[in-house]
Amino acid sequence: SRNSLICEFSQKGSLGIYYRFKNDFGKLLYALNCDERTKNEIFEEYFNLYFARELLLILCDLSSLDEDHEAYYSCILHDINTIFLIQASSFTDVLLHINQRIEKIDQLIRRLKYIGNLKEELKLVMTGKQYIALIFKSIRSHICEWKSIKLLVLIDEYENISAFQQTINTYIKQTG
Repeated sequence: SRNSLICEFSQKGSLGIYYRFKNDFGKLLYALNCDERTKNEIFEEYFNLYFARELLLILCDLSSLDEDHEAYYSCILHDINTIFLIQASSFTDVLLHINQRIEKIDQLIRRLKYIGNLKEELKLVMTGKQYIALIFKSIRSHICEWKSIKLLVLIDEYENISAFQQTINTYIKQTG
């Protein structure tokens, strides 16, 4: 049940998300026909959206097991709608929105392989928001058992991140 899951995570003091960095994605992103700043912005947006999606999957699972605390999830959904500037009626709708955003970034990456300087298109796709922190802050504020829980992001094949290690290290420093 939801209460046993929430209590178990609370007792452990952390919630973990596993991410396997694919070397081909890193190489493709690094080879884009744009400046380093733009590459890092694309990587950060993608990284944030990927982990936001993982947090939403956890919320979907928890909320499906816990109909007694619908108000918690309603408040979190409201916060997430504000974060993404959308009006989703469920976590599943938010997942669809995130998947569409990730697909737009994928399309942009495919186009940037051949055409540089798509600044106007980048503005439509990139927000620079720290989705991971914002969503987790909402979860912690509405699920009282998780007020002090930590979010652990486990990155497998970290060495493949190469050009983007500095970006990841910044996240580590901010949360460590």
